[in-house]
Amino acid sequence: MRCRGLALVELVVVVGMLALVVALVVPQVGAARSENAYRLCLWNLRTYELGSMSHAADHKGLLPNFTWIGYTGSTWTSPSQYSDLVGPFPNASSAHAAEAVDLIRRTGRDDFPLDSWIPNPLYSHLPLFEYLGEPQPSLLAVCPSNEFLPKWQYWELFEKDAFAPYQPTPGADPNNMRWPYSSNYEANLAAWDYNASQDVNAATGPAVAGRAYPSTSSSWYIPGSARFGGTTYAHVAFPSSKVHWNDNAQRHTPGQPMFYGYDEARVTMSFFDGSVTRGPTGKANLGWLPIQPTRSTPIEIMHHINGKPWLEPIPGGDTQRRFTVRYLSTRCGLQGVDYYGDSPGCGLP
Repeated sequence: MRCRGLALVELVVVVGMLALVVALVVPQVGAARSENAYRLCLWNLRTYELGSMSHAADHKGLLPNFTWIGYTGSTWTSPSQYSDLVGPFPNASSAHAAEAVDLIRRTGRDDFPLDSWIPNPLYSHLPLFEYLGEPQPSLLAVCPSNEFLPKWQYWELFEKDAFAPYQPTPGADPNNMRWPYSSNYEANLAAWDYNASQDVNAATGPAVAGRAYPSTSSSWYIPGSARFGGTTYAHVAFPSSKVHWNDNAQRHTPGQPMFYGYDEARVTMSFFDGSVTRGPTGKANLGWLPIQPTRSTPIEIMHHINGKPWLEPIPGGDTQRRFTVRYLSTRCGLQGVDYYGDSPGCGLP
């Protein structure tokens, strides 16, 4: 008995049915992946908070921070096994840069170079992960929806420029070798700048003059009298309203990914009470310029991506645009409020 093949009409019907199934299933798979990435991102931040609380319980309330000491005239030296990381250090940022390099070298990177940089915003997870026993670099430091950083963590390839042009180039600047160990979860300024939460009701004084502040989205002004680390949970006045860590980009909201500082962005973030959420940047209270605490006008700084396609995008495809500072530099530091209430004002006019 001869087997009859499919007629053309029947074949068209079968192909059409398959196309319909694909059209129905593929978006659902994509949506499921996106939702899973969002949940994993929240889980990472939740782990950060639980780890921070555990660290505080074991270390007299201290937040996880770099701890090495540096200031003008300092004679303090570190316990590092590496002679170029012993110190003394002339300022806080150089001390913490050396400590970050020490932590990276102890992963087996004895050749990792020491250079001038400020590790606190994007590398404060290093001492936290050291406390937790988490190997470096770690996917726990990266949102699954981050397009670039998970690849950069293959540092051997990164240092060969395998991901160019979508990576900083170590050959052009050895300081760029640090990027595989970074995180897209940014530690709040007040969490690592001790002076940001000291004498918050004063208009002037040593603590005010010693505060760090952002000059652009990727650069900082660091006074010579800055003091980093030493912050505690006791400094936090409103734990459920103060941001601790935040993703540096919108990644899980329909539409274009964008830099977190823009008011239209919605980003994953965690609070000092351990809660995690996706919050609208524009709903946060206005921040302050820490060295001018009585200034009433909003602070705006520049985010630019000129020649750096891996940086968080700007809405509309611009290469640079200013944004209003909000929880990046919270008014009153750890005693302030970012969400769910008005800023206390610190008793200042």
